[in-house]
Formats: sequence, C-alpha cells, structure tokens
Amino acid sequence: MSVVGDHVDRPQGREGAQTVKAIQESGGQAASVQGDLTNVAHARRLFDTAADIYRGAGIAVNTTGMVLRKPILETTEEDYDRTARPPCVGARRPARNVRRY
Repeated sequence: MSVVGDHVDRPQGREGAQTVKAIQESGGQAASVQGDLTNVAHARRLFDTAADIYRGAGIAVNTTGMVLRKPILETTEEDYDRTARPPCVGARRPARNVRRY
C-alpha cells in the first residue's frame, strides 16, 4: 500500500503518477495526492487521504528537497530561501501529521 505525494508546481508530478501506475500494475494499491508539503493543509490532506483509503498511515517516507543549478556566487537570498525551505518545513509538517494516525 502506498500514497505518493508530489509538489503541485513541479514536473515530478508526472513521476508520481508513473510510480502509482507501476505499483497498481504489479498488484499493489496506490494513490497520488498532489500538494506542497510546506503547506499545512496540503500535508494534512496527504495523511487524511491515507487514513481514508488505508485506515491510517503506518510508515511515512519523506524525500522533500530541491536542487538549484546555479553557481553559488550567483545565488540570491530568494534562491536560498526557496531551496532551503522545502527540506526543513516540508519534513516537519508531514511528521506532525503522521502522529495523528
């Protein structure tokens, strides 16, 4: 059983759909829940979906991250904030929600 979440603004959403399809084709159960894990409501929706489909969340794996392909001397403060926030906040929000299940 699996719930796959992907960031709404990223091309990786297609990869999540492909992962769900591969799991289902191999006989497993999977659902795709798109959202931004730095958003409290999106993180909660991910786990609410898992609870609705699977009656809870037994294991949560979070690989939140972002890569900035730019030389460090060209990196702005906005670039840093945009890339540093997802791994920090995106890890905390799901972890706070998984404990409810």
